[in-house]
Amino acid sequence: MKIAYEKFADKAFVKFFRMTPEVISVMGLSNLQEFSDLGGKLNDYSQEGLRLRQQALEEVYAQHRHYDFDRLTDAEKLSYQVFEFFLQYLPFEPWAGLAGGDFKYYAYPVCHHDGAPVETFNLLVNFHEVHSLEDADNYIKRLGALPKMFKDIEQGLRHRHKLKLSPPKSALKIIISEMTDLIEDGFQKSELLTTFEQ
Repeated sequence: MKIAYEKFADKAFVKFFRMTPEVISVMGLSNLQEFSDLGGKLNDYSQEGLRLRQQALEEVYAQHRHYDFDRLTDAEKLSYQVFEFFLQYLPFEPWAGLAGGDFKYYAYPVCHHDGAPVETFNLLVNFHEVHSLEDADNYIKRLGALPKMFKDIEQGLRHRHKLKLSPPKSALKIIISEMTDLIEDGFQKSELLTTFEQ
């Protein structure tokens, strides 16, 4: 027996957000029970993570399409149409909506103004609040997850390069310069640490 459409959509949103823990923190949802175990995690930028997100999207879409639109209430019909649009054109990285599935490698995971490293750095400096020992532990876990994230991004860039989908060289120069400055300044002067100390 199918559950009510709105409950289905709510469960689908929880499923999607659980796969992108950084989004949960940025949206201020970390304290909700459904997400309380994700405070120390980062988004999965690996090729397997991309595959799992696309698979989850396709599974949810198939379930969504099993609902008979004509039998839904007016409120459910509106929810159905909004959710249909959401599934087709997911509005946040690292997702690629169904309509953009063929272009999932076209988004550059690194860019001089956004992309995974910039968004994760922004999360750690501006959105990951530290008010308790658990918050601090989660912050440290996220710092510990950075090497894997960078390795996954590097592998994704190599895969995109094979597909001839590399970021513009001018953007890469800016990114390399920013990362070099961060490394040369040392971790003790990094905004990641100074923010944590505050």
